[in-house]
Amino acid sequence: MYPTWIHSCEWNGMNNGNNCYVSHGLSFPSIDTIDSSPSTSGSPPPFEEGNGQEKKAESPKICAVCGDKASGLNYEVASCYGCKSFFRRTLQNKKRFVCTNGGKCKGAISKVARLHCRACRFDRCVELGMNPLAVNAVEDKDSNWLVHEVLRKQQQLKSPSSSQLIPVVKPTECKYDRLIEEMIYLEEAHQRLRRSQFNPHVDPAISVEWCLLGPSRMGVDFGEMPLVYPPHSPSHGPFVPIVVRIRDRIPFPPKPDVLPPTYKKWVLVDLIYTIEWLKTFDFFQHLEEREKFQLVKNVTQLVSILTAAFYSYEVLNSDCTVMPDGQILINGELPKEAMIERAHNLEIIERFKALQMDRKEYVLLKAIMACDPDHECFCPESRQALQTQRELFSKSLMSYVLTRRGPLKGPQAFTQMLSLMTWQQKVVKKYKDLYLLLQALNLGGPWTPQVMLEVFSA
Repeated sequence: MYPTWIHSCEWNGMNNGNNCYVSHGLSFPSIDTIDSSPSTSGSPPPFEEGNGQEKKAESPKICAVCGDKASGLNYEVASCYGCKSFFRRTLQNKKRFVCTNGGKCKGAISKVARLHCRACRFDRCVELGMNPLAVNAVEDKDSNWLVHEVLRKQQQLKSPSSSQLIPVVKPTECKYDRLIEEMIYLEEAHQRLRRSQFNPHVDPAISVEWCLLGPSRMGVDFGEMPLVYPPHSPSHGPFVPIVVRIRDRIPFPPKPDVLPPTYKKWVLVDLIYTIEWLKTFDFFQHLEEREKFQLVKNVTQLVSILTAAFYSYEVLNSDCTVMPDGQILINGELPKEAMIERAHNLEIIERFKALQMDRKEYVLLKAIMACDPDHECFCPESRQALQTQRELFSKSLMSYVLTRRGPLKGPQAFTQMLSLMTWQQKVVKKYKDLYLLLQALNLGGPWTPQVMLEVFSA
């Protein structure tokens, strides 16, 4: 379930005494158009879909009650069809359930265990905020005693004295502490790799298959990369939004004859670093090779963008994405057409700030993002393994969010975090569509590594 680390391993025949920690025990609608209208405020406009006049609701992907795949916002809570139907039927039939375990199984509600205790499952629906007045199937709500009981309980949860009604678990007592600590440890290793001298040079031959060779490099001590001042400028020249490159047929410039040895092409190396992070998970090691390849294509760009943005937000306290060597990939005033780039580098950090997201919430959301079972190439066993891991991380996130933020603010924050992931998936999907068009028009440049073509073609 959790990562276990194996020490003193070799990489490509290299054994320099460094420890290499390797784990062995451990869908989305595209956006048809981009609004290119200028912003009317000083802050960057949000990434929007459709005609740009209104932002569609971001459909959550995970049920807040049991961790199964969500069908949407049902009765104002992200939930699956099963939990939606269960809540509705309970109100219709006016059933009162009793937990034989004293209410202690509430924290263990999952897709598999949700049928074991209907009392705790219903309590969880109520505490998360499912609105009984939104259940149209309950016709005479005024005379339904259970509807009134649910409303009274939810009102109590909103009252200042709610802390006396619901025992709040201290962070140190959270049953998912160990998992969170493992994810933080992995995050620190991921950031060390980003700051290290491990710097694959831009080579068209670098592919996903090459990245998947051997154990993870996450634990290898490559040494800290030397910092230069001023930071290197991006090698692709002045920033041009991808939609402008396509519209005006502006190709990327050729590779410079000489690049400083300390220069990192972050759009490439961050993909490679993220693949090394993925390789540490036990569930990843149990996938077939074609399934590993597909999961890398599905999630690598998402995780890379999230990782770089949160590092900039937490460590550098920056309003835009800044790389560990000081590079800023979108320097200068952004033109109105740079909607995708603005979303990747600015708006995502605005969302972190609005959520007041901390490191523990971030590492769990990052892990949820990595366990994406939605692709037809996964066999039933692999899909179930990914879904099980996603449920584990989701329940851990919900537990921690409730502990940190309380029963009033926690459920809403949890739903907003899942919505952030859904929003980012939409942005990345649109970027990939545009990138494929860029390549079809031969505007991508002659030195695009194979791994970028493979990841961006998912």
